[in-house]
Amino acid sequence: MREFPRKQRDFLSHKQRRRRRFVFIGTALVLTLVFFLGILPAIRDGSVRHASPDDLILKDYSPSKILSLWKANDYPGILRFTSVYLKKHPLDSFALTFDGFAAFYNGLNQPKDEDMLPFIDEAVVSLRKALLTGHNPLIRDLYYVLGKAYYHKGHFYMDSAILYLDAALRSGYGPGDAYEYLGLAYSQLTRYDKSVEVFLKAMKTNHSDALYMTVAQSYIHMNDFPDAENYLTQAINSTRDVTVEEKSRFLLGDIYVKQKAYQKAIDQYTSILTKNTDSADAYYNLGLLYQEMGDTVRARAEWRKAIRLEPTHAGARLHLKS
Repeated sequence: MREFPRKQRDFLSHKQRRRRRFVFIGTALVLTLVFFLGILPAIRDGSVRHASPDDLILKDYSPSKILSLWKANDYPGILRFTSVYLKKHPLDSFALTFDGFAAFYNGLNQPKDEDMLPFIDEAVVSLRKALLTGHNPLIRDLYYVLGKAYYHKGHFYMDSAILYLDAALRSGYGPGDAYEYLGLAYSQLTRYDKSVEVFLKAMKTNHSDALYMTVAQSYIHMNDFPDAENYLTQAINSTRDVTVEEKSRFLLGDIYVKQKAYQKAIDQYTSILTKNTDSADAYYNLGLLYQEMGDTVRARAEWRKAIRLEPTHAGARLHLKS
């Protein structure tokens, strides 16, 4: 029978074979270790490079970060953090509260109402949720901002604005402009007696020209012309704002017309024109006064002045055609 040649290893001693086995295993272990030491940093770097923007924001989120942004009035910055954080923690009271605050004030910074309203809506939703989470150390501020947010949502939300602004004041919130907003909300609902009551409380800490004018408007709606005249006169005497003065004089002129004190009304419209020669409405109102006094020629002259300044002035054009 033919014998096949024996392999070389068959001639190795048992000790030699065992030594070779250890060398092979050791080399394999070393190569494995080198491989993992080389690839793990790359894997780690790759995970950072491929982390989503939301993951990076969550990693940097903290209440202290939000508070620092709040102190800097960085409302978009707060919203960038809270919008992501609330996806994973939708009932976090702190995040909801500051998301609502930031959304409200960021909305007020928008140039147009259509840009403002989405932020106001977000503020209302977040702050209402924050109320449901239980004890909140910022509850007075929360009521205050929520009340103002409802006010900016428009006429159909004035009841809610009153509810939360009143809650803020009863909770001890400092006056600020809470009384002014509350008075304006009552005025929107034609509850002028309540608006006057609230505006007078506001005047204890705020003697602004705009507030004088605003409370006067409520008195006009109540047909309380003496008090309205008093506050409009205070507004005119205290203001440096041309717009406030002009609007107050128009309101005074309307009061004097209703009282048939025509010369006083003429004096108000003339005073407006001394500072604003481009006021078409002042010329138009003078025309109405002269017509009421029976001076048709002078009335039409004033209406023509109004049209020269404002060719589309509907009132003046209508009266000149008649």
